[in-house]
Amino acid sequence: MTLVDELKHDHQQLFRMMDEVKKVGIGNAEGRKMLLNAKRSLLQHLSQEDRRLYPVLQKAAQSDPRVKRLYDSFASEMSEISRQALQFFDRDWEQQGGLDFARDFGRLYATLHQRMHREETILYAEFQKIA
Repeated sequence: MTLVDELKHDHQQLFRMMDEVKKVGIGNAEGRKMLLNAKRSLLQHLSQEDRRLYPVLQKAAQSDPRVKRLYDSFASEMSEISRQALQFFDRDWEQQGGLDFARDFGRLYATLHQRMHREETILYAEFQKIA
């Protein structure tokens, strides 16, 4: 399995987990455990990208202005998305829950979905050309 295949698989797995959280909710231990597992999955995925994807793109960016713009844009955006995701996962949903959770979960879900779609169609395609 190639790195891109692994990363795409991670995306699918993360959204399956998040869909389960959406179904079960966080008003019980099972839902909160699922939410924690989704966080772990996201962190592992980000670590893989940081170790295996971004260094290759960063090296190519040193000699290709187009790749540099792409790399800079994705890296900057991911920094903000990661911050938002970690804030979401680290909140005490057992205490807050309800409508706040539904609203913020929906926002995070949409943000991650849009980002991962862009990664798969733009960033990973560029990586495959370079690697």
